[in-house]
Amino acid sequence: MNILEILNSRGLHLRQNGNGFAGPCPFCGGEDRFVCWPDQGRGGKWFCRRCESETPGRSGRSGDAIDLLRELDGLSYQEACNQLDSTFSASTPPPGLSHGRKNDVNQAVWRGRAKALVESAHSELLRDTDTQNWLLQEKFLDDSSIKRNMLGVITTGSSQPRSEWGLPDMAVKTDSSGFLPAW
Repeated sequence: MNILEILNSRGLHLRQNGNGFAGPCPFCGGEDRFVCWPDQGRGGKWFCRRCESETPGRSGRSGDAIDLLRELDGLSYQEACNQLDSTFSASTPPPGLSHGRKNDVNQAVWRGRAKALVESAHSELLRDTDTQNWLLQEKFLDDSSIKRNMLGVITTGSSQPRSEWGLPDMAVKTDSSGFLPAW
């Protein structure tokens, strides 16, 4: 299911306009200010030139098919993914993650390595009281927030073959300067 099919199922019929489609906005009701490109990304992209953006200093409102369903129906991310198509589940990596075909990624290996990295970074942060104090003083993140969100820190960089992560061969670097949130 793409954006055009979602809108058509709700009685909003857009007309071909260049490489996209244009018509009434399902949010503000404007006659000709809503445009979409159903073939872009996961289910398409959309933009309204009139709706207010939630980003200060930016005009217009935009998103993808998931955003459209979330805003129209008040769905969670997972519910919107499930409604679109099971191939767009929240566990599906975004396009481009594999730098190739989706089948090039060994999901089980990648998830296992990512989980181990998050757990290791989290354990390292729990041992690093200086960084914990900095997080509390500068970012207002207390111990319970760090534990609840599995925040972590990586203090040493390393390079590992992508094949060890279930990805096609290329080097994967872990950065020694950032924090790693759990997902």
